[in-house]
Amino acid sequence: VGGQWDIVEYDVNGGEGTPVAADPSANEIYVSASPDGQWLAYFSDSEGETRLFVQSTSPGLVRKLTDLARTARQVVWSPDSSRLAFTGNSQIYTIQPDGQGLVQLTTIPSGYQLQSWSPSGRSLGFRANLVSTPIGIDSYEFYVIDAGGGEAQQVLDLAFDMDVVWAAP
Repeated sequence: VGGQWDIVEYDVNGGEGTPVAADPSANEIYVSASPDGQWLAYFSDSEGETRLFVQSTSPGLVRKLTDLARTARQVVWSPDSSRLAFTGNSQIYTIQPDGQGLVQLTTIPSGYQLQSWSPSGRSLGFRANLVSTPIGIDSYEFYVIDAGGGEAQQVLDLAFDMDVVWAAP
């Protein structure tokens, strides 16, 4: 909107959009709605640097989740809406929507690309370029990591940019 990134709600039948985010002068990016429909997660520069926020879908509550700098990348809700995974500072983190329980899942800096939570919410799938490849080859590998922490396990060696989805049991 006018060179600014905002979250705007539109009725599927048309009409004017309604701004959703609390600070109309800030840029909001990478919005993600919780599966239960109660929350929006997004990155906002309302405090100068871009930070992760959650906002209730009913008017009112807005909460900053982290003071980590440069966290604007991606945010993905767990299937039960109890946690968020996000990338930033060249790492992957999880946090609860009340701002508690921040966990850094990865330790090697990379341009991580979150794919999704497993249907059970116990694992996260992501792409990263952690394996050395010849110059000129943009190769990503697909990894799975326990949402509580631990070592990432390489599952696929992908040669191209592609998405991987979970199959529910």
